[in-house]
Order: sequence, then structure tokens, then C-alpha cells
Amino acid sequence: RDGYLGDTCQFYAQEMGNGDSKRGSLARGEWDYYFTDVVRPEGALEYRVEELGSGKGDCDLYLARDRLPTAWDFDVANITAEDASSVTVGAVTRGMYNLGIFGYDPCAYRVTLTVTYDESGGCESQCSRHGACQHGACRCRSGYAGSMCETR
Repeated sequence: RDGYLGDTCQFYAQEMGNGDSKRGSLARGEWDYYFTDVVRPEGALEYRVEELGSGKGDCDLYLARDRLPTAWDFDVANITAEDASSVTVGAVTRGMYNLGIFGYDPCAYRVTLTVTYDESGGCESQCSRHGACQHGACRCRSGYAGSMCETR
């Protein structure tokens, strides 16, 4: 579901799910965007960025829910010059979480998303054992339907 975001669809963003890892590189002043659509609250989201290469630069992280982050408008940010950094949302709510990676200095990076599920269950009834829980919603196997994959 990668696509364009923004008022005039001027920004390209890539979707990320639990365990996904993507690479990118930025020139000074450029942005890359990633998003995660949380259908049901699941627990916590952590986007971790590792800078790559011998002449590591400076990638800054900005995260916002239901809007594109900027250097002035964000919910969580990490602007350290460390080789590895992260932003975390401890108690996610329903919505679109958008990560912006900004090249303060030119940088190459790998970004990884980890979702820590609430032990009370990200999906009710374990999707009736007929599907998989993804982003807090059941994705039913072929032949099953319903919000909990309860219908055949």
C-alpha cells in the first residue's frame, strides 16, 4: 500500500508492518517517509534506525499520528547524532503513524519496525484460529471471513 501523502500528494511513503526493515539514503535536507496503519490498539511501536556506511551522517527521526511529521510538528522525535536511534510510542491508539527520516547531514540507513503486543491480545479470540493478527486486525485465511475470521 505504498503511496503518496500530503495535501497535494507530494510525498511518497512506504508502508511498514511488524518486523519490516527497509533501507534508504538521504542528502542534506531531504526526507523519507514510512507509515503504519494501526486498526486496533496493539501495545507499543518502535521505529529503530541504524546509520550505515563508513562516513556516517546524521539522520533525524520524527513521528506523528494522522499527519506527516515535520521538524516543527511531530509527536515524538530523536535528533541525536548517534549511529543507532529510535522513536517509540508506548500506548498506540487507532490511526496512521507516520515516520519521517530527515537528512540533517547526508546519511544511509536501515529502519526497522517492532510492534510489542499487549498481552491482553491484539486481536480478539486469536482470530478464531482461522487467520493471523496483523496491525491489530484479523487477516483471514482463504474461505473464512468476519472481523474475527469466525464465518466460513
